[in-house]
Amino acid sequence: MSYIIPHIFTQGGANPTVYGMMTDTVGNALAGMTSASAGAWARYLRPLGTLQTIVLSNLAAVDSVHSDGGMIEIANGLYRFDLPDAAIAAGENLVFFGVNFDAAEPGWGACYLNPIKPSVVGVVVADAGNSASQVRTDITGFGDDTFNGQLFQVRTGAQQYERVPVTDYVSATGIFILGSVLTGTPAAGDEVTIW
Repeated sequence: MSYIIPHIFTQGGANPTVYGMMTDTVGNALAGMTSASAGAWARYLRPLGTLQTIVLSNLAAVDSVHSDGGMIEIANGLYRFDLPDAAIAAGENLVFFGVNFDAAEPGWGACYLNPIKPSVVGVVVADAGNSASQVRTDITGFGDDTFNGQLFQVRTGAQQYERVPVTDYVSATGIFILGSVLTGTPAAGDEVTIW
C-alpha cells in the first residue's frame, strides 16, 4: 500500500517537502515514476476545504531546490514531493496529501501543522556578507521564512545577550536578516538562539 510519511510543518511556513513510498497494486515498491507517468496526480486537502490539484513536474536531483509540484524518486519506490506553500498556510492544524499513478495504489498521508515556530540553537558561520544586520549560521533546512518574526539572540561573544527581530530567513544558506542592528558583527563560532 502506498503511503506518505507523516510530517510536521510550521503553519504559514514555506517550501514544504514530503516523502512517500509508492507501491504497485500488489504491494511491491514502484520505481521509475515521473510527472509524465500515466495517471500521475497529486492533491492536497485542508479540513473543511476543497480538494486542490498540484501540477507535478520533475526535479533534476534529490537535493534540488524546492519547486512547487516537484517530484523525484530517491530510491526503490521512495519519492520526494514538493508541496505549495498554500498547503501549510496558517489556520489549520493538518493537511492531507495524496499522490497516485495508474500503476500504483494511491498514497495519502497527513501533515501536521504546528502553530508554534521552533526554537533552535546554532552557531555563526564565517561569511563575507556577515554584518550587524545580516548573519549566516549553521541553522539550515527549516524552510524559508520559518523564523520571520522571531527573535535572534547572540549567546556568546562580543554581542552576548543582544537580541533583535528576524525579518527574513534563507533556509538553504542559514542567513538571517535582522530587523534591528546588533552593536557589531557576531564572530564565526558565536552561539545564537532563535526563539
